[in-house]
Amino acid sequence: MSKEPVQYRDDNSHGYQQDDDIYIGELVRSLLQQKALIAAITLAGSVLAVVVAMSMPNIYQLRVMVSVPTGLQIAPIVQNAYFPDDALPTTQDIFRNYLRNLNSGRNLKTLFDQEKLGEKLDSTNPDGEFYRLQSDFKAEFIEPDYLNLPEDAEMPAELISVAVETPFPDQVASFLNDYIVFAEQQTLENLKSDSSGYIQQRQSEISRRIEQLVSDAARTRQVRIAQLQEALSIARTVGIKDPVSLSEAMVVSENYFPEKVDNTLAEQAYLAAQTALATASSAASTEKQITLNVNGLHTQEKGQTQKSDFLYLKGEKLLQAELDRLVQRSDDGLYIPEIARLQSEQALLNSYSLDFSGAEVKHIELKAFSPKDPVKPKRKLIMSIGVFGSFMIALFVALIVIAVQRDEKIHHH
Repeated sequence: MSKEPVQYRDDNSHGYQQDDDIYIGELVRSLLQQKALIAAITLAGSVLAVVVAMSMPNIYQLRVMVSVPTGLQIAPIVQNAYFPDDALPTTQDIFRNYLRNLNSGRNLKTLFDQEKLGEKLDSTNPDGEFYRLQSDFKAEFIEPDYLNLPEDAEMPAELISVAVETPFPDQVASFLNDYIVFAEQQTLENLKSDSSGYIQQRQSEISRRIEQLVSDAARTRQVRIAQLQEALSIARTVGIKDPVSLSEAMVVSENYFPEKVDNTLAEQAYLAAQTALATASSAASTEKQITLNVNGLHTQEKGQTQKSDFLYLKGEKLLQAELDRLVQRSDDGLYIPEIARLQSEQALLNSYSLDFSGAEVKHIELKAFSPKDPVKPKRKLIMSIGVFGSFMIALFVALIVIAVQRDEKIHHH
């Protein structure tokens, strides 16, 4: 005997429905039949959510607010530090340096170890506590209340917020207040180091300049000594003891006659010198030819015409006196005005004490304190999500059970 497929008539007798059609009323009745299962799963999930929420540690947010220092606070830095004009730090520059020290992991670790904070928080894993603190630590410029900056504007260096989240508010609050002072000390040390470096650099430049000036002066003195010795030899050769005339005696540093020499005695002395040099062996070796022209006295050496040195006309006495003075001179620097100025600047650089006592690079607006209410966990939110999630899971499980039972009934028929 052949079997016909089983068909179900709807409650309103409007024909036959397909096997997979489910009415809302039938679904609700089926879910109500599974109310015990739904309630059990929801209750279990809710209890689990409560347990999880209550077992999570309280996390507190600590915050410190510091603003840019005043002119009076940085006065010791301005008074006792040295910076070149192109490297003179502004108040904002100092404040940015302070922020860099706040965000320095090395500074944070140094004070963390000095205060043994890790052992206070968790003696079994102090390094782990440091990395946890470092990951939750944040220092940044924030917008002051009186400003209304656009989103893409650069944040001014006026207000710093230092925030950290921790389950140990009392210990970390004390550490945070100490840390903003420690970072300030490191900033002052950085400024001292920079100032000391600029002082050493400038002193080195001054020393090199003085050495160069002294070397140039010594070289010039040796050249002058050689000129005087040569002129003295000429004066002795031609027998000039005293200056030929007052105008010639005044030619001390110049190597030329300003006007044409009309003095007959000077011309006679010059001609005598020319005759003596022409016969002297030294004249042959130096290859000098001395001539007199209408424009004055000139010398021609190896084809090049140069203004000659007529120091020998000063006479043997004056030449010997100047030569003795230059030979006996022990310090050429005394005769160089620039060296005196450089030495004064060097003395000023040595006077910088770099004593920043009383200086501050921040103004504390708000110190860290232990708050009453934690920012984490959001227990009410966690429990609400747990209850709602458990209920949805329970409905899903109940639907699966209903579908299985319905399938079994269909196969049974």
